[in-house]
Amino acid sequence: RHGREAAPLWTEGAPELIGHGLERDNPGLVAWIKELHEGGQIEFWNHGYKSRSAKDPHGEFEAQNLEEQLASLQSTQHLAKEKLGFELKAFGPHWSGTNDYTVKALKQVPELEMVFFYTKGQESGKFVFERFLTHYECIY
Repeated sequence: RHGREAAPLWTEGAPELIGHGLERDNPGLVAWIKELHEGGQIEFWNHGYKSRSAKDPHGEFEAQNLEEQLASLQSTQHLAKEKLGFELKAFGPHWSGTNDYTVKALKQVPELEMVFFYTKGQESGKFVFERFLTHYECIY
């Protein structure tokens, strides 16, 4: 149902929704995201700060460093609040696995209440949506 409404997020503006993309001056995109958010039918997640490329040796939340992972989460939270005017309540890594440092970092970001699909057995005190699909196709 929301595929057509949100399709531009993936076809035109997806990098803008990674934390660093919110640093750019793009009032049209910001206004559009705010409108979608206020409509209450699309949830925006914290996907981290960096935009990974195929050349990167590991994902942002596979880093073996708590400080780096925490900075990514907090930077994106700050930018969302500053630019969009709302807190992100969920986290899902963008093109990245997770590790024990991710769990430790999430514990330090209390406004992130829900987590999508990180390694089973890790305990962050957050509600974790379990992955139940192994393959999906876009509906738009």
